[in-house]
Amino acid sequence: MKLLIQWAISTGALMLLPVVFGDNVEVDSWKTAVIAAVAVGIVNTVLRPILRFVALPARILTLGLFNLVINGACLFLVTKVVDGFVISGFWMAVLAALVYTVVTSVAGAILIPDGDDKPKRRDKKD
Repeated sequence: MKLLIQWAISTGALMLLPVVFGDNVEVDSWKTAVIAAVAVGIVNTVLRPILRFVALPARILTLGLFNLVINGACLFLVTKVVDGFVISGFWMAVLAALVYTVVTSVAGAILIPDGDDKPKRRDKKD
């Protein structure tokens, strides 16, 4: 269930990008946003950890700010793979990735239950 909620949040965040950035970001339809959300998930799962490891020296030198560039590169890569999802340039992709990350993080914190609200099981001691 959490995966479906995260997928819906990601799709909504991608649909929000053209509203925020106007003509610099284009998402043709909800179908395109759903496909792009899956692609973003795959890229973030497979490619992003490799890029973060390779860019470790740059991340250390910039005190972690280089992560923004990595996130932008991943989002820009998705635009090259998914038809109908267009970002006008690399630095716009970095800004779009920043907004996308903030929106998905905040919405995820609000909408996705973390499981801490379950009653704790007490073991009986005889």
